Amino acid sequence: MVIVSFGTDFLKADNCKTGDICKILDEGSVSTIKTPEGELKKVINFSVQINNEDRIFTPNKTNGKLLEDIWGKNTKEWVGKCFEIELVKMLIFGKMQQTITINPLPNCNKLGKVAQEEVIEEVVL
Repeated sequence: MVIVSFGTDFLKADNCKTGDICKILDEGSVSTIKTPEGELKKVINFSVQINNEDRIFTPNKTNGKLLEDIWGKNTKEWVGKCFEIELVKMLIFGKMQQTITINPLPNCNKLGKVAQEEVIEEVVL
């Protein structure tokens, strides 16, 4: 049997759910996109693993700043780190849309699952 998916490679609000854990697989790559207003904008794309699938995560400014504040400016240091997804409704380009917000996690294992014992220890200390 062959299982196929003709969906997008990008991590989007319609292919994840609140509570999903993403693991960052690479240091990211910069690309240029065109905004709905026609302006060119640089973004960074990361390969991530979520629910045993590889996706491309393009953090918005808020999510990117959060990762930078928690893990630092050097994205090589982000490889192997995990974050939890929360889906929220926000006003985006004048329309109410569901979007991804993230919560960086203190540690995760190879499968992208949170290492619960370590989280509990960290909270207790």
